Amino acid sequence: MKKTANNTLILTLTNVFNRIIGFAFRIALIRIAGIEAIGLWQMITPLYFLFYVIASAGLPIATSRLVAEYRAKNDPRGVQRAFRTAIYLALAFGVAATFLLSLLAGFFSQRVLRDQRLTLALLIIAPSLPLVAASAVFRGYFQGLEKIRIVSSSLIVEEFVHIAATLSLVAVTIGKGPGLLAAAFAAGSLLSEVAGLGVYLIAFPLFHLNSPGTSGPTSIHMLGRILHIGIPATASRLLYSLAQLAQSIIIPTRLRAAGWSVSQAAVAYGELTGMALNLLFLPSLFTVAMAATLLPQITTAISRSNQTQAQAIFLRAINWTTLISLPLAALLISLGKPMCLVLFSSGSAGQLLSLLAWGGLLLYTQQVATATLQGLGKPALPLLASFAGMVISGCLLFVLIPTWQMQGVAVGLICGWATTGALSLFLVQRHLPFMHQFWPHLLRTTCAAGLCGLAAHNIFLHCLANSGQVFSSLVCAGLGAAITYLVAAGYTISRQFARE
Repeated sequence: MKKTANNTLILTLTNVFNRIIGFAFRIALIRIAGIEAIGLWQMITPLYFLFYVIASAGLPIATSRLVAEYRAKNDPRGVQRAFRTAIYLALAFGVAATFLLSLLAGFFSQRVLRDQRLTLALLIIAPSLPLVAASAVFRGYFQGLEKIRIVSSSLIVEEFVHIAATLSLVAVTIGKGPGLLAAAFAAGSLLSEVAGLGVYLIAFPLFHLNSPGTSGPTSIHMLGRILHIGIPATASRLLYSLAQLAQSIIIPTRLRAAGWSVSQAAVAYGELTGMALNLLFLPSLFTVAMAATLLPQITTAISRSNQTQAQAIFLRAINWTTLISLPLAALLISLGKPMCLVLFSSGSAGQLLSLLAWGGLLLYTQQVATATLQGLGKPALPLLASFAGMVISGCLLFVLIPTWQMQGVAVGLICGWATTGALSLFLVQRHLPFMHQFWPHLLRTTCAAGLCGLAAHNIFLHCLANSGQVFSSLVCAGLGAAITYLVAAGYTISRQFARE
């Protein structure tokens, strides 16, 4: 448990550090390059992620799970054969995905995304696919070995190179149109992937396990196991990327059907994905780290036929997820508009953020529940939950946007997250019953988070009425809300620490 907590803390701190500097970078980029260029880049991102999923083919999850399993069985040759098989597949799929995206770049930009300015950016980002696929396998390998410091180092180097390269390229292309700026973003992303992979290549020889005393699994057997785990995981992530791609098409298209211009629709999509969702996903700094360390821990417990330990690991993870994410969601509901005004000079993004934050709890628990199901050897179950959420979200977006416009976007996204999150937790409950222990904790945390949100709202209004300064009022509201939450949830937090 202690090692899991330390690994989660390392990844969380890394994610927080990267998000802080990345967030400052995004704010600067919005001000330098403009919202329209950001909107164009965000339209590319779902399509790129779709090809990334094709390139990686669920290999990071399969690698992490198999490395953890063979390590628990004290079979180093199994560990290495799992890694080698996965890396060969990643390179093969990555090259194929690069060729396909390069070939279809013009078609996607003109016929699918309906903005030919995106062609150059797609051509530039395509060669990064073998690199990100290989990096993903290395990340799964080190996570399975629980060498989280290597993963953290790669993420930090990648973020710094991304910022430096992108700002340099933007300085060269500024004033030459949003399309060329989007291409500069793509080139910066490509260079960052090179740097991130370089860290893994340097570290790998230091953690290369050898064991002449055991034969290990055959390559054919290993290929079958990787595909058995990877195909459902790939299908689940493909669904997610298809949902993102569908949203990047549906939202601007339906907004234009409601009378918005092409530029207005691009700006609105940029506010949604580049501003509101970026703030909304702040708790994912923790949940992503938790999921990454949770999967090998659950796998190890199940490999040793210790379901009680697996249940305790999941319960600990879901408890910490609610303790951290619920008060943050309450703050975003209460202070979303002034936050976006200060950070982005956009009140409309803030209004959207305050609406989206109501779907926070089930959004934030998705990753933890999905990692648990994958660790249990049930990779097909998250696929079912994702598919249900995608269908509901897509239908609601198509129907509601022409009438409710951006409010319809919020409702459609929230309903999709709620469906996927609730189903994921239900499926975990069927295999690791936890609800009877979780409900009291959830009720106490929800009440404390509600008090936190009310305190933030009232303190902000009081300070703003007296000072007229939005930023200082936000700081006071945040401090007051934090104190309120710590007092209200102090007993729950202390009990959770006592269990560590």
